[in-house]
Amino acid sequence: MKKIFTIFILTTLYFILNTSIFAVTTTISNIPAVISADLFIFDVVISGASAGTNYLRIDLFKPTTTNYFGETFNGLSWFNGSDYLQYFPITIQPMTDWIGQIQGRLGNPTVIQYDGPGTYKLKVRRYTPSGSYNTTEANNSALDIIINVPILTPTPVITPTDIPTSAPTETLISTPTPTLPAEVLTEAGSLILISYNNIFLSEVMVNPASDDKEWVEIYNNNDFPVSLNNWFIDDLENDGSTPKIFSLEIGAKSYGVFDITSSIFNNGGDTVRLLDFNKNLKDDFEYQKTEQGKTLGRTSFDSDYFCLQKPSKNSVNNSCINPSPTPNTLTPTEKIILSSTIKNVPSNIPITKTNNVDVSTLKSINYPTGAFQNNSENGNVLGIKDEIIINSPNNKSLINLLCFLSIFYSFLSIVSILIKSKVLNKYAMAS
Repeated sequence: MKKIFTIFILTTLYFILNTSIFAVTTTISNIPAVISADLFIFDVVISGASAGTNYLRIDLFKPTTTNYFGETFNGLSWFNGSDYLQYFPITIQPMTDWIGQIQGRLGNPTVIQYDGPGTYKLKVRRYTPSGSYNTTEANNSALDIIINVPILTPTPVITPTDIPTSAPTETLISTPTPTLPAEVLTEAGSLILISYNNIFLSEVMVNPASDDKEWVEIYNNNDFPVSLNNWFIDDLENDGSTPKIFSLEIGAKSYGVFDITSSIFNNGGDTVRLLDFNKNLKDDFEYQKTEQGKTLGRTSFDSDYFCLQKPSKNSVNNSCINPSPTPNTLTPTEKIILSSTIKNVPSNIPITKTNNVDVSTLKSINYPTGAFQNNSENGNVLGIKDEIIINSPNNKSLINLLCFLSIFYSFLSIVSILIKSKVLNKYAMAS
C-alpha cells in the first residue's frame, strides 16, 4: 500500500511539474521585416489543440504594455471588435497540427496604442468555440516587429474669433492606403513581393478573332484575396519570346483576367506558363491545336486537363466542346480498345489475338474521333495490347480467301494421293 501511495505521489508531481508538455502552442513565422503598408501576411502553426473550429486574431502592441491594436482579415472583411466569432475561422482536425496563413493590418490605432515608428510585438490570440483563449499561449507566440508608419498631427483651423492658443487635439495616425494590397514597403521604398500558392491558370484565349486580343484568366483558390504584383505570363521556356509582366488583384475564390496587348502564343501548339515575380513556375499546360474564337479552359482545379471551350471570360468555365469519351459511355467492345493515347487506327490492321474474348460477341467498332493514334514505326498501335481484336470488311475478305486457298490445297493433296496410289498399284501388278 505504501508503495502504491508513493507511485501516486510521484505521478502527480510529474504531471504538475510537466504540464507545459501538454499545453497548446501557437507559433508564428515569416513575418515581414518592416510594416509600412496596410496589409501583411505571415505563417501560423497550432499544435496540440482539440479538434473543432477556432478563431484567430492578431495583436500588435508596444512591449511591456497591453494596448493592443491591429485588424484581422476573416476571409470577407477586416475586424477588430469584441465578437470573437468575427475573427479568422480555422478548422483543426483530430491529432493534427493546423498550418496556414493569416492576414493583418494596422487599422486605426490611437496614440496611446501606437506612439510612432519603432519596435513592437506581434502575437496571435486563439479563441476556442466557447470564446475562451489562453493568455500564456498567445504571449509565447509573440515576436518583435518593426512598424514604420509616421504620426501626423493635424493643424487646427483658426478663425478670427479664436483665441490664438494651442487647443489640445487628438493625435491621429495616417494609415497609408497602398495601391497594391499585397505589397510590403521597406524603409528604402523597394517592393517586397509575395509568391502565393494555389494560383491557377483557368482559361486562355490563344487564337482570338482578328479584331480581338489574347488573354489569360487566372483563378485564386485561396480563402483570402491576393495581389499578383509583377508576375509573368510566358510561352515555352527559352523559346525566344519575352514574358509578359502583369499585376492583378483577385478576390478569394475568384477570377482575374490579364489582357495581352501583343500576341505571344502559337495557334498550332505551344505552352502557357504562369510565373511569379521571381519567374518561378506556378502553373503551366501544353496544347497541340486551337480553334479561332475558342478558348482552352481547365475542366477542374483538381486536375491539369484543358479542352476547347466557348469563352467564359472572368467567370466559371464552360463545358468542353468535344468531350473525350469516358468508360461509362462506351460499349463493352469499345472499352477493350479505348486509350487516350491512340489516334486514327487504320481499318486493316491485322490484330487478331483476343485474350480469351469471345469473337462471336464482338461487332465492328466505330472509333471515336481523335481518340486513337497510329504508331507507324513498328506497325503497332499505341495503347492497344494483346487483348484487342479489330474486325473490318478487308479482314473478312482476307480470311475468306485464305479459307478458299486452304480448301483448294487440301483437294489437290487428296487428288495427288489418289493418283499416286493408282500408279503404285499398277506398278505392283506389272511386277
